[in-house]
Parts: sequence; C-alpha cells; structure tokens
Amino acid sequence: MPFDEAATKCACDEQLSYWTGYAHGVGSQRIHRSCPKCGRGFDPSGQTCAVIDGWTGVSTPLLGGLTFCFALVVDCHKYFPNEEEAGRRFHLRSEFLDLWRNFIGVPFELVVTFD
Repeated sequence: MPFDEAATKCACDEQLSYWTGYAHGVGSQRIHRSCPKCGRGFDPSGQTCAVIDGWTGVSTPLLGGLTFCFALVVDCHKYFPNEEEAGRRFHLRSEFLDLWRNFIGVPFELVVTFD
C-alpha cells in the first residue's frame, strides 16, 4: 500500500507523491526526492506503510515501505502456485540469496503480491 498522504507531505505543505500513470497500482506511484516547491530533501526511510500478504490479506507495517534503492521483481506468471500452501513453499535458492548479500549489500525483503 502507498504511504499515507500526510507521510509524504513536505514541511511547506507540498505533496511529494505523484502517479506516473503508466500502470495501475502502487508500482506507478513515485515520491520526489526533493520538494519541487521549496527544494527541501525527503527521506522516506523513517515512514511506515502497510504491506499486504497476497495470500491472507494480512497487513504488516514495513519501515521505509517499498522505496528501496534497488528492487528485483521475479515474475513467475503462470508458474506461480495457485494455492496458498504450495505458494508458501516457494523460496528463492540459497545461491541467489548469497549473491544478493555479497554484491547488492542491502537487506533482502520478500514481498509477495498478486495482480
């Protein structure tokens, strides 16, 4: 889920979040790094938004939201399991996670969503 509007407002009251319009949903929302009105910088790492589990609908807070400097989308398309039990057994290989830790250098956070 996107950040609350209040969380992405500059001190000068300018809204920093905007929609690109090229896709539906959170994936097309962006946040200015600096305010277009006053030039003040914005750091979303102290803000929290909700991440909703694609299987259960349970909401979990995530500090910084999905505003990471680097993201990797794994699209399994029709090969992703349709049932929750089978989907919960879906894991990335340990070799991939080792590469991530060694070369990307940021914590890995798995977020499962459905379109």
